[in-house]
Amino acid sequence: MKKVLLVLLVLAMVTSLAACGGTTDPGSTPGQSAPTDSASAGSPPPEGQAQTTIEPPRQDVSAGDVDHSSRDPFKIAYICNSLTWAWNNSIDQTLTKLAGVMNFEYTGWAANFDFDAYVNQIYVFADMGYDGLILGVDDALAARAYEVCKEIGIAAFVAESTAFMDENGLCIWPSVQQANYVNGVKCVDWLADNYKNYWGEIDTSKLGLLVLDFSTVSGITERTPGAIDAFTRSFPEAAENIHVGDLLIYGVGGFSVQGGNDMAMSIFANYPEIENWFVVANVDDWASGATRAAEALQMEDHVLAVSVQADAFLNEMAAGYTGNVYVAAAAISSTEFSIRMAEALVTILDGRETAETLWPEWRDTGGQYPRYQVSGEMITRDTYQQYLAEDAAMLANYAG
Repeated sequence: MKKVLLVLLVLAMVTSLAACGGTTDPGSTPGQSAPTDSASAGSPPPEGQAQTTIEPPRQDVSAGDVDHSSRDPFKIAYICNSLTWAWNNSIDQTLTKLAGVMNFEYTGWAANFDFDAYVNQIYVFADMGYDGLILGVDDALAARAYEVCKEIGIAAFVAESTAFMDENGLCIWPSVQQANYVNGVKCVDWLADNYKNYWGEIDTSKLGLLVLDFSTVSGITERTPGAIDAFTRSFPEAAENIHVGDLLIYGVGGFSVQGGNDMAMSIFANYPEIENWFVVANVDDWASGATRAAEALQMEDHVLAVSVQADAFLNEMAAGYTGNVYVAAAAISSTEFSIRMAEALVTILDGRETAETLWPEWRDTGGQYPRYQVSGEMITRDTYQQYLAEDAAMLANYAG
């Protein structure tokens, strides 16, 4: 299978530019690397990560019979890079509500991308007597945050979104993350099932797949193999038409609508032989960017975009979007994420479980620690309001 990976600036170059005081230009047009055949690009994760290749079981979010009021409140904090991101802000708001349900004092804190400040704040919260920490980490932070928490003896801590993993692909401490591979599969399967509703019959040998990715963030790039595998399974005749647009070339600017716009516009323009495009955005803002690119190129009738995560999709709906480019999203419930993370800390602090006994069904094969995986629910213009109502009811049902 031919897969074109558009990466002109490797991570080392981005680091070098930052050290020199320079940045990549988010408005630049990427060039094209030589075609590559990577066996790992469309293959399932290693054996230690096998759970990500199957649909995780949906589990009840009932609080059960625990009387949280029978003890003094725990002190729990959430540390992340930004509380202005819709995802992190939603987690923060839900944890604030859960504090009253599960009897803990809560603080949300953002490092604003200062990694030294992030690590230092772990020490600060420990000195302030905090019992548990929820750590919104990325690949660059996970190992150090784990080391510090173990070093100073934080009673309970859990990773948010990016799991604590070792070099063998095994989870080394309780974590809550997306079912990344599964969510990539879901996006393409939905497109395969629904594209005729928008396009009718097409020549699928001229159908392309563009996956918008960020290769140095494992929690994002793990979605790409799922999308690729699902596409080649449904459209083997189009296996040569798969392209991965790696937004790493834009540096931090890649995490934006503009990054998705620039990459999609470049790919669409560089491959005119492809008549119709599926776009899977591994981060939802990028789907908005790809939509704007399709509109600018007057390709609205030839592009269908979906995303993993749904905040941008919901924003498009709220803004009255009526087009047929950005048509669906795999909605990941930040409410479910928040409940599971708070549940992990409180259960351990109560002494009902330990890091080693928590969620045994979620351990990697050969591993000792769980990473709870949340799968997405595909939502559309016709179903998103029902999803929002059900998600809002989740917290009330949990408390009840």
